[in-house]
Amino acid sequence: MLYLDTSVLVSTLTNEADTSMVQTWLSCQNVRDLVISDWLVTEFSSALSVQMRTGQLSVAGVALVSMALEPHVEISLAGRS
Repeated sequence: MLYLDTSVLVSTLTNEADTSMVQTWLSCQNVRDLVISDWLVTEFSSALSVQMRTGQLSVAGVALVSMALEPHVEISLAGRS
C-alpha cells in the first residue's frame, strides 16, 4: 500500500509547477495500491480555499476541482472493503 498525500492530489487536480510530473507518476501507479486518509477531503478543501484566497482558483474552479476529487475518494474507499 502507498499512502497518497493530500498535496499529491492537489497538484494532480490543479495547475501547479509540478502538476505534469505528479500526473505522470500517478498514472504509473496501481490504483489498488493507493490509499488516502479519512482527513484527505478536509485537507484538500483547505488547500483549495488557500488557492482561492490567493487568486489561483476561482469559486467555479474550486467546484470543478472538488468534483474531480470524488472518483479518487471512491476508488480508495472501495479498496478498503
